[in-house]
Parts: sequence; C-alpha cells; structure tokens
Amino acid sequence: MNTESLLASRNPSGSVVTVVMNRPKALNALDEDMCSGMLDLLGKWESDAGAGAATKPAAFILKGSGEKAFCAGGDVKSIWDEIANGGLPKNEIGVGKRGHRHSDFFRTEYHMNYALGVSSVPQVSLWNGFVMGGGVGISALGKYRVATDTTMFSMPETAIGLFPDVGSSSWLPALAPAGFGMYIGLTGDRVFAADLLSSGIATHYVPKDGMDALEEALNNQLAVGADEAAVKALLDEHSSTPTDTKKSVLLPHGDAIVRCFAPGQSLHAIHAALEREAAKAGSASASSEWAVETIKTLGKMSPTSLAVSHEQLTRGVGKDLKECLVMEYRVSQRCMAADFQEGIRALLVDRDNSPVWGPAPDAAAVHGFFDPLPEGGDLTL
Repeated sequence: MNTESLLASRNPSGSVVTVVMNRPKALNALDEDMCSGMLDLLGKWESDAGAGAATKPAAFILKGSGEKAFCAGGDVKSIWDEIANGGLPKNEIGVGKRGHRHSDFFRTEYHMNYALGVSSVPQVSLWNGFVMGGGVGISALGKYRVATDTTMFSMPETAIGLFPDVGSSSWLPALAPAGFGMYIGLTGDRVFAADLLSSGIATHYVPKDGMDALEEALNNQLAVGADEAAVKALLDEHSSTPTDTKKSVLLPHGDAIVRCFAPGQSLHAIHAALEREAAKAGSASASSEWAVETIKTLGKMSPTSLAVSHEQLTRGVGKDLKECLVMEYRVSQRCMAADFQEGIRALLVDRDNSPVWGPAPDAAAVHGFFDPLPEGGDLTL
C-alpha cells in the first residue's frame, strides 16, 4: 500500500501500523496518491476483518515526515495550476466533472475523510508541527489527536478563497466554548496545545520529548486484538497538561469569543459584536485589542469565503459526517470558479499577498454554493 508520499509499516507483532506522510519539503501537503493510499489501507483492514482474518491492527499511528509539519494542508497549488493554465472550458470548472484534478482530488480526499471518520481501527495522530487544512481532515475525524509543544493548528481557508472543509462542518460547530469553532473557521487563527486540549480539538497532550516513548509504548504494549480501551489507557498514561499558555486565545479572550461568535448569529451580527467589543476600554482593554485585531483579520479574508463558511458551519449543526461531506463537496467545487483562483495566486504563486477579492455575495448567491451539482457531479459516499 506504500506510495512515494505515503509509507506504511507494521510492528513485529502486527498490532500497530505506522503511517507516515512523506513529503517533508512540501510540509507533507496531501496529494491524491496519499489520499488513495490511505483509502486502500483502511479498506484492506475492514475487508480482512469482515472475512474473519485476524489482520486488522489494534491501532494505527499517523504522523508526518520531518520536524516541521504533521501536514500543512492539501496540494492546492497544483489544483490552481490546472484551472489557471490547463485550458479547461469555463463550463467544466466547478461542476464536479470527473477527470479534472480540481474535482477528482476533492472527491478522493473527502472519500478518505469519510473512511477515517467511520473506521473501526482507532487512529492516533501525532500532531508535530503544522496541522493545517487537509492535515486537519486526515486527523481530526479520527479517534485520538495528540498535541505537543510544537503543534500549530489552523484552518486558514478563508484567506485563500476556500472554506474550512474536510468534514469540519461536522465538528467545528460543536466545540466548546460555544462559538470557538466559528471563530477559528472564519479567522483561520492559529491554535496551540493548551487551547487544542481544552476545546477538545486534541484529545491528549504529550511533551515533545515524550513522543518517542508514547510510540514505543503503543508498538510494544498493544497486543493483536487489543480493544480501544487499551489504546486510550496508554495515551492517558503518557498524557499531561500543557504548561505553556502564553499562546492561548481562550484563556484571555474566551468570554469575548462567546459574545462575538455565539451560535445563531448572522455574519453581520458577528461584525457588530466585534465592533462593540473593540469600543470597550479600561479593564476590558485586552479583549478590545483582540477584537480590533480580529476585525482586521476578517477584513483580509475573501468576503465570499466568509459568507459561505458562516453558512456552512451554520448548516452543519445536527448533520452527520456523510451529509457534511456531500455539502462541502458542492461548496468546494463552486469555490473553484470564485475567489479560490485569486487567493492561491496572491498567497502561493505570485506571493504578493494582495488578493483582489470579488464583492460580498448576497444571500441568494451564498445559497447557490450549496445547490446540487449537475447530474453526476455530486459526491456519493
């Protein structure tokens, strides 16, 4: 099941598989081969188990190659290149037509996301370094996510004309405190270990110098056929509480996030709440400064992405993973014909960091992102 960019190995007892995303120079950004390889692995374990073969691992460990990143996202630059330079007819962009990279990549990635979310094999993701975009999708839907001192988590899609996808609408709205998911989904703010653990994005925290010991314990102490409780017990044994809270946003601003991004508010109401928070003075000055910076951040994002992301996270409440991914696939394709091209150009191609976004869409235009794709274009799971 190995590809050049995805490596899988099994411990001597066969109880644990370690999967390594192996594109360190690209910060382990996901390509279609990685997504297909992961799908093959998951499918083999489930089919073997269904046939009565005792080859399903008790757990699988997912990590990134190198020291900088677990996975810094999907390979969006190659998708942009197809649209910008591939000579595709305009009527074939963003309709889910098979055979195009911008439709096939997202389709394969979302199939992988779904398979990970429903897998019976406990997934242990070791979040060393950057965990962004697609790197969130390949791990956050699994059972266990281990943050460490170097973890930097972000969903930065609104800055490139996209939205927080890869199944995020199924779990971002449920984060505590209320509104934290909307906040990080719209702003793309970077989140670190203390906040990841307290909000439930991460399930465990292990100091960087304890990660090797955790891997050794999982490989050496989990027996073939061990149940999920045994996996959790080992993780609990090695887990501790982050002591560095200097980068926390929840500790100083959690109440303000609840006030400004509470569920049920319109995008306009969020902006108004931030303006009220920014006008505060005196003892509330810390949150006032946070609100001013948050307003500036939102002002840099694609207005279309902000509106679509807000609608997506609102619609995600109460939906299961399958429903969310079908919804997100429709939106992903509509983004291909919207601000995505300009966002990737400005941030990753020309790197002038000066995107010229389209105007803010009206309600009808936003709703259009969620309409079914032309016949045969929708995601089926």
